[in-house]
Amino acid sequence: MTVTVAHEGELTVEVVEDASDAQVLPLLTPMTLYMAFKPAERIAIKTSVDPLVQEFWAMYQLSVQLQKPTDPNLASVREAIEYLAAPVEPGPGAGILAGAERIGEILAGIPQ
Repeated sequence: MTVTVAHEGELTVEVVEDASDAQVLPLLTPMTLYMAFKPAERIAIKTSVDPLVQEFWAMYQLSVQLQKPTDPNLASVREAIEYLAAPVEPGPGAGILAGAERIGEILAGIPQ
């Protein structure tokens, strides 16, 4: 991490993280994100009564409506996909995805 301070009498802090450890994933178009889920997963997401799953579906629908991509690098997106993969028991989780390996596949936009 690099921290730079001082800018003509003003305090400026610039934080630059070492990106070599973090994998930066490309933005996912609405269709790419949709196709990364298996048909049974899409049906389970659409019909879920779980508020967190409904929020994920609402976010997806908004991205479709606005024709905006989803950033799989955002913590909120990663957490939502992880929640879909986590088992209902002992929870918290939706138990919609077949397993944890699906998280990386979905975030990478790998079509199913």
